[in-house]
Amino acid sequence: MALLSVWVSSLFHDAVNKLVWCLIFGVLCKEIGFLDEDALGKAHATGIVMPIITLSIFTNLASATPEMVSGMVKPLLVCVVIGTIAFAVVSILVGKIFGYSWQMSVAIGSSCLFGFPGTVIISNEVSESTGTTAEEKAAINAEIMPKMLVAGMVTVSVTSVLVAGVMSNWL
Repeated sequence: MALLSVWVSSLFHDAVNKLVWCLIFGVLCKEIGFLDEDALGKAHATGIVMPIITLSIFTNLASATPEMVSGMVKPLLVCVVIGTIAFAVVSILVGKIFGYSWQMSVAIGSSCLFGFPGTVIISNEVSESTGTTAEEKAAINAEIMPKMLVAGMVTVSVTSVLVAGVMSNWL
C-alpha cells in the first residue's frame, strides 16, 4: 500500500502527498473488504504500535536547541490561542450544518491540535473514562473514533499541505 501511494504520488509530481494517498487507499481497501476492520486490535498489537508511532514524532526534535525552543514559545502560544478560538467557533458552526452537538463538533475540531496518533489516544481515553461497561465503552469508541481519525488525518495531512503550499509563496 505504501509503495503504491509513493508511486501514485510521484505520478502527480507530489501534488498530493504520499500520506494522503495512503489514507485514500487504506479507506478504499477497507471498504472493498481487502483490509480487516480494527486489524491492530484483533492482532493485539495496538500497545506496541502506538508507542512506536509516537516515538517517530520525537525524533524530529533531536536537532532542536534550547534557544530554538525558547524563541518559539511566544509565537506558538499566540498561534495556539488564536487557533483554539478559531477552530472552536468554526467547529460549532459546521457542526450545526452536519447535525452534531457542539461538544462533538469541538472535539472533532480539536483534532487539528494533535492529529494522529493523538486522535486514537484521546478517543480511547474518553471511551475508557466515560464508559461504565465494556459494551458502553465499545459503543462510545465506535461513535467517536472514526470521526476523530478522519478529522486528524484531514487536518494534519491534507490541510497542512495546503496551508504550507500557500505559505511557501510568502517566503
